[in-house]
Amino acid sequence: MELVTLLAAGIGLWLELVSSPPLEPRLPNPHRAAIAALAMWSTWVVGYALGLANHAVFHGYDGPGSSLSAVADQQFTVGLVWAVSACCFVPVIFVTMLRWLSPGDNPDEELQRLARDDRQLPVVRGWGRPARGRLHS
Repeated sequence: MELVTLLAAGIGLWLELVSSPPLEPRLPNPHRAAIAALAMWSTWVVGYALGLANHAVFHGYDGPGSSLSAVADQQFTVGLVWAVSACCFVPVIFVTMLRWLSPGDNPDEELQRLARDDRQLPVVRGWGRPARGRLHS
């Protein structure tokens, strides 16, 4: 059941990060890059916690007939987790950022679009209403 849950969440995340015709991501490029970086970093944080532990965190793998100790197996697994997450997420982050910063797009325009409400007024994030006073053109 855990595999099905993680697979469904992973597929949903991946479809939102990477363009997969006929489905297109709804988030703008900088948000997609940030989410990919957060997913990668959260995986690495768990890896650091497991890799720096000097005892077995999961005792179910400590069997009497295994050639590796539970700590060595845990550290080997951490290396694989870091490598796989880097191979998956680093290209997504860089491609998304390069696409966002390509000559055809104007990052300033996109940031201005994100910072305005339906009436094209500047919005102070977190307050939920347009800013009062001077408007920048």
